[in-house]
Amino acid sequence: MGGMEIGISTASYFPKLYTEQTIEHIAALGADVCEVFFASRCEYRREFADIVRGELDRYGVKAHSVHALTTQFEPEFFSRNDRAYADAVEVGEEVLTAAEILGAHCYTFHGAMCLKKKKYTADYPFFAARLNALCEQAKRHGVTLCYETVHWAYFNTPEYFARLKELVPDLGATLDIKQTMQTGLGYRPFMDVIGDSGGARVHRQLRHRGQVEKGVRTLERVRGKSRRFVPITNTDKEFCGAMLRKRRNICVTTRRTSRCVLTSTT
Repeated sequence: MGGMEIGISTASYFPKLYTEQTIEHIAALGADVCEVFFASRCEYRREFADIVRGELDRYGVKAHSVHALTTQFEPEFFSRNDRAYADAVEVGEEVLTAAEILGAHCYTFHGAMCLKKKKYTADYPFFAARLNALCEQAKRHGVTLCYETVHWAYFNTPEYFARLKELVPDLGATLDIKQTMQTGLGYRPFMDVIGDSGGARVHRQLRHRGQVEKGVRTLERVRGKSRRFVPITNTDKEFCGAMLRKRRNICVTTRRTSRCVLTSTT
């Protein structure tokens, strides 16, 4: 694959529209790629995925990735309580089945959280065992598990991913530049360790026109180092549509607060 694509995340319309209602609006902006951000627990179900797939096919939009609601189950993938872990695997199977139905190839994953003001220490062998199992589970659905940089979760340092990647070879990554800036470290150290990880995405969140244009130029410079997805935040959907029409070789996706995503596919 080459070039970049611009898509819009369904979450950019939350809570004004239900997820399935956003596809028509995404297509109207000229985007033919999107991220499906599940907005509630019931949206993980196969029946709901069938509805969204119908809308995708109807409007000629493809789903690149899915995003679940982290706090509902993802931290429990690392629980030492067997029942809690089993629940996470069960819900994760619903999300991955939905991703397969939608034709999405990446699952953006936050994992366990670090919400207390204390030092968190990862048990790398234990975490790796759980992530290897989840990668295998995802692979059965044709999906790559993409661990996202989030300042309030474990992937808030480059070292965390670097050590995990040695133990979990199939692990992909999502670089959210806004989140890396919130760690105080910047995006470059994270990009260096992510490299060309399978399914890697570079996310750039921007909030006004100048930032969107700058984000596009940044993506064009770094796209050789990363693959798949890059998001920008912009509250001006008309401008995003103009960017889509102007730059056919780039893709924008939106999430909450109208987040547009520039996606590198090199």
